[in-house]
Amino acid sequence: MFARFGSGSESRVGWFRVGQVEVTTTVLLVACGVVSMLVWAIYPPSLDPLYFDALLVREGELWRLVTWPLGEAPSIWAVIGLVFFWFVGHMIEDRTSRKRYAVLIAAMTLIPAGLVSLTTITAETGFAGGLSLFGLAFLVVIAVEDPARPWFFGIPIWIIAAVIVAIQVLTALGYRAWGALLLMLATLAVALVGAAAIGILAPNQLTWVPRLKDVPGPRSRGSRAKGRRPKTPRGTVTQGPWSSPSGFSPAGPSRLEQAELDVLLDKIGQSGIDSLSKDERRRLDELSRRMRDT
Repeated sequence: MFARFGSGSESRVGWFRVGQVEVTTTVLLVACGVVSMLVWAIYPPSLDPLYFDALLVREGELWRLVTWPLGEAPSIWAVIGLVFFWFVGHMIEDRTSRKRYAVLIAAMTLIPAGLVSLTTITAETGFAGGLSLFGLAFLVVIAVEDPARPWFFGIPIWIIAAVIVAIQVLTALGYRAWGALLLMLATLAVALVGAAAIGILAPNQLTWVPRLKDVPGPRSRGSRAKGRRPKTPRGTVTQGPWSSPSGFSPAGPSRLEQAELDVLLDKIGQSGIDSLSKDERRRLDELSRRMRDT
């Protein structure tokens, strides 16, 4: 499915808009990374309170559990990491709602850092800063969803992901950096489980992970059968997009519009966003904005 993504920006809906740019969670994180580089250039020690240091967390500096992805000192690798996260982050974000993506990012931030901080053994080498680990985690998610997808020089993406993860693991083992190793593995695990739970992975992948009730999957109680459209109750007269039987506020969609949005989202989940026609994409963008403004 991810092979069809990357062109979904036309229907992308962010938290707010700056000019023609939809400011999504991915955009916000990358912008914070850029700002942190500028701040570091002015006064390098200013970023020190942001980095994750498990020993300092154990001493009471709990805010580091939240702020560590925002600390990005300038380097060519940091810039590459931000560009890479912009790319793969939007590929993931375009597959789900903005709120669920934000929750996934929060879980990837808090849970691994919290685990590393639990014991002294892992806390001694528990350090992190920046978005590169998130980029790696999302690369692994994409590789699991579509392992045969060609990547750099036509190499299947699963091979590239496996090589990068293996190098990180071997490096951590060589330095006996148990905290860094646990942080990476836990971040990958949270990303995969979260991606499955919110429907980013296909229903036949990680089937042991319970799906949310409105996400298609083998354990989803709220999913609809493929191709099935919402039924309109008998005896209900649809009066058009500006009214509904239960009353309607111009700020939000009617029941008919909600059903129309569900059909479009089901089509995207089954065949990818490129399966939508130009008119359907325009309609999806319009309905999404109405949902955002409620």
